[in-house]
Amino acid sequence: MVQPGTEVSLTELTPEKGGLYKAVFEVGKEKEKITTYVSSDGKSFFPQVIDMDAQSSREPAPPAVTEASVKKDVPEVELFVMSYCPFGLQMQKGILPALKELGSSVQFSMRYVSYIMHGKKEFDENIRQYCIAKEEPQKYASYLGCFASSEEGDATGCGKNAKITESKIASCVSATDKEFKLTEFQKS
Repeated sequence: MVQPGTEVSLTELTPEKGGLYKAVFEVGKEKEKITTYVSSDGKSFFPQVIDMDAQSSREPAPPAVTEASVKKDVPEVELFVMSYCPFGLQMQKGILPALKELGSSVQFSMRYVSYIMHGKKEFDENIRQYCIAKEEPQKYASYLGCFASSEEGDATGCGKNAKITESKIASCVSATDKEFKLTEFQKS
């Protein structure tokens, strides 16, 4: 939980109520004291302590704004993902059945973030999915459902399954890369 090479020393370990132990550590050259708690069996660790007495004396937070600033007949929903992100794939699997049920009562857009964490295959697949949604929107849900459910993101098999016109998508990928300078942006 600290950077490699950081000095950490346990300065106090005392039993507390409720089966917890209070652990005080000194971290770094400055010997910053950090108080944490751990269960007596060592399986639960609480790295941050919230003083509830101090919390109750604070002014209450302002209420969250829950109403849209501009009301629309058809709500707009945007989902921001990376094509190979396990959490993004989980969200896609969850939202696709909802979108099928909602139909035209919602305007949905899949957005791809401007960074990648899973290498060139993700970079390429982000553009591919963008182009499928743009060029063959009627086939997009079928493709995405297959891709999100496949073991390793089977772009080729899912493209065949959804009857994607690969030449159209390849042309779009090239034009999109050129228009938005995506390859150039990834190198910088």
